[in-house]
Amino acid sequence: MHALPAHSLGQGLIFLAAGAALFLLCLAVQYLSYSRLLLKSLRSSEAIEQRRGLKRWASFVVAWQALLILALAVYALQVGRSHPRDLTWIAPPIAALAGTALPLQLAVGRIVRAAIR
Repeated sequence: MHALPAHSLGQGLIFLAAGAALFLLCLAVQYLSYSRLLLKSLRSSEAIEQRRGLKRWASFVVAWQALLILALAVYALQVGRSHPRDLTWIAPPIAALAGTALPLQLAVGRIVRAAIR
C-alpha cells in the first residue's frame, strides 16, 4: 500500500473545506429566502398576500438553483480537466446541493401547513 503525495492530501483538504463553506453558504441563502420571502407572507391571513409571497420565493429559488447549477457545471468542467486523483473534488458540488435541498424541506413543510389551515 503506498501513501498519497502530501500535495494530494492538502488539495483534498481544500476541497473538503470548500465543500463545508459552500454547504453553509447555500444553507444560509436558502434559509434567508425562506424566512424573508416566504414565511412572512404565509403568516398573513390574506390569500393574495400568501400567493404573492409564494411566487416571490419560488422565483428566487428557481433563479438561485439555475445560478448554482451553472456554477457547479463550470466547476466540474474546470476541475475535471485537471484529472484529480481522489474523489474529494466532488465535495463542493455535493455540499452545495445538500445545503440547498435541506432548507427546501423546511419550506415545503411550512407551505403544506399553510395550505391546510
